[in-house]
Amino acid sequence: MTLDLLRLQPDEAERIAYAEGFPMAAQLFARIEELEAQVDHLRHVLQNAAESLDYAAMVLEAPTRSAMREDLKAAWDALE
Repeated sequence: MTLDLLRLQPDEAERIAYAEGFPMAAQLFARIEELEAQVDHLRHVLQNAAESLDYAAMVLEAPTRSAMREDLKAAWDALE
């Protein structure tokens, strides 16, 4: 039976890759897990920024608010 490591969570795939004698593949899965954690952190930061922007937007002119929202949305979309 063939096991598709790409369908597993990175930490599971890492353990199996080490167990099966593929240390370099295991290191790649570990790195994927680290990068996913960083992306989650950045999403959280952007969400907090969006909430702060909503508050700040109440005192700004509509065109400025709209431009700032577009920039934030572009940053958010780039992470997905």
